[in-house]
Amino acid sequence: MALADTGIGSVGGDPIGLLNKRLSALGIQPDEISVILLTHLHIDHVGGSLDRANKKSQFPRARIFIPQEEIEFWRVLNPDISELRDVPPELIDLTIHCAQDALEILAKQIEPFALETELLPGVHSIPLPGHTPGQSGYLFQSQKSRFMVIGDAMHDPVLHVQRPEWTSMGDARRPQTVHTRRGLLARLADEKLRFQSFHFPFPGIGYVRRKGDGGFEFVPDRWTWI
Repeated sequence: MALADTGIGSVGGDPIGLLNKRLSALGIQPDEISVILLTHLHIDHVGGSLDRANKKSQFPRARIFIPQEEIEFWRVLNPDISELRDVPPELIDLTIHCAQDALEILAKQIEPFALETELLPGVHSIPLPGHTPGQSGYLFQSQKSRFMVIGDAMHDPVLHVQRPEWTSMGDARRPQTVHTRRGLLARLADEKLRFQSFHFPFPGIGYVRRKGDGGFEFVPDRWTWI
């Protein structure tokens, strides 16, 4: 059983993340998770993977895939975060320390990979650098069905789809973010790829289509309660 990102967990001290509750509601135990695919090492994507207070993994039997470039970026003493904008210093400090703690605590489980790699049968990494230098998406293929997880390549289904040149406060490489996003939007639209974006509002899953003016728009999946 696999997870793509693990949410924020209790990295700030309080159990903010709901991953454990959601897994429990599905009858899934942490030991049953065999693979974790991390898009990048920001708090809200990796925090649920570890218990920082007790320095242990929340999913002790999982293989944890992290892009090599992402590991190298956070591993240094002072990562280059000079392009962040209006991020509170305390949040920057927490972000750096959480990423570095994750690399230490999860070290025995981490499997680094080069971007654009087939990690598992039917699972390919997709380079999406910009938000962080080593951010990766994941493309899942099963027969004729395809689904992509894009992490934080886009944060907002209106602002970043219709205005891909608009960046976010946490983007570490702004020009690269814009270049990556434009290429991603074109691919999602042209290949009619169903995808999930971590910060899009519920359901957060859908498609991108081209508009008559040459731009793009997000078409969310229709959600039906059964």
